Amino acid sequence: MSPIQRLRVPLGLLFTAVLFLLATPRPEFYWPGMMVAAMGSFTRLWASGHLKKWQTLACTGPYRWTRNPLYLGSFLAGLGFSI
Repeated sequence: MSPIQRLRVPLGLLFTAVLFLLATPRPEFYWPGMMVAAMGSFTRLWASGHLKKWQTLACTGPYRWTRNPLYLGSFLAGLGFSI
């Protein structure tokens, strides 16, 4: 593992902290952001319920529509928090 790969999580946390400090939240975006974040969390919960590691290939539930619903759920949750 290269030094850059080892730094990606600490640098991500640092950038998140800086963006949090520089952010100017607006109340009209609270509800839309919470709804998108909730959809992401729901997608992750739904996907994890259909996953049976090392037993069978997941082809039901959200795996029917997307290859990586856990990543999609994480993306939506992050997008919701960003909104």
